[in-house]
Amino acid sequence: MIQEDIQKFLHEEEYSEVINKLAELIQQKCYHEESMYAGAYSYYKLGDYKRATDWVNNTLAYAPQHLAVRILLVRLCLQDNRIDEALQVAEYVLEHGKGFLKDNHLSELREILTPYAEMGAITETSDYPAVRRLLHLEAGDAAVTQAADSDVGMSNAKDSCGQVLASAKPLLEKMRMLNTFAAGYYVSDNKEAAEYLLAEALKLDCGHQGTLRNMVMLQIAKGDKDRAQEFMSMMDMPDFVLLDCLQRS
Repeated sequence: MIQEDIQKFLHEEEYSEVINKLAELIQQKCYHEESMYAGAYSYYKLGDYKRATDWVNNTLAYAPQHLAVRILLVRLCLQDNRIDEALQVAEYVLEHGKGFLKDNHLSELREILTPYAEMGAITETSDYPAVRRLLHLEAGDAAVTQAADSDVGMSNAKDSCGQVLASAKPLLEKMRMLNTFAAGYYVSDNKEAAEYLLAEALKLDCGHQGTLRNMVMLQIAKGDKDRAQEFMSMMDMPDFVLLDCLQRS
């Protein structure tokens, strides 16, 4: 059956084949919710976020309670930097999915949302109590609990970076997003993850002044004066604030 083929190709990560089989299914006027979700997910993995969003909407039209497709919608909202909308959807999933959410659903949501907690976009005072509980944000805490260690932070940073680089956004927007994520890791004292994101940004544009400035400050915070001077030498003109920070370090 076509539906079985779709699930097989999805499991094998043959996303183009999923889409081809989905087209066959729709031609037969068969609207199977799991197959439509497979199509939405496949378009997302292929970087076609417009069609992925269309198929998320198609899936929800036939299956409004489909949890996995709503989690995919969270990803799409974050991909478009619509953080509040993403949190609203996540809150809905957590509140309405009680008793139905599996461990893999919860793990996926944690993986998606943890970087935004680390960068301060989700705090203990945010209006999303279910999201706060998921991320173990408690009154008086400013970030995710220490259970999200540096290895997890780096894994999340790489995932976020991959999503940014795979997006169809303009170069400057990609640079802005990578620097924003890096800032979140910097303030949460995960300097390795911050450095990784800034290094990836510099691969896109090695002369981007804002990224170079952030990299200089990061190296100063790490106590690596030589690396700080190296990045400062790549800037268009001297920056007295950076020079003062370097001299004081």
